[in-house]
Amino acid sequence: MRYMMSELTIWNWIYFTVWLLIGLSIYFSYSRKHSKLNKSLLKE
Repeated sequence: MRYMMSELTIWNWIYFTVWLLIGLSIYFSYSRKHSKLNKSLLKE
């Protein structure tokens, strides 16, 4: 029995990696702007 992830082509891995990097960059840029810790540090 083979695993499903090992059957994927290289293009599927490239698309997955690109979307993962886009999603992580959006996630971290949003959380950096809207964090409560960031707001408390700016007030000081």
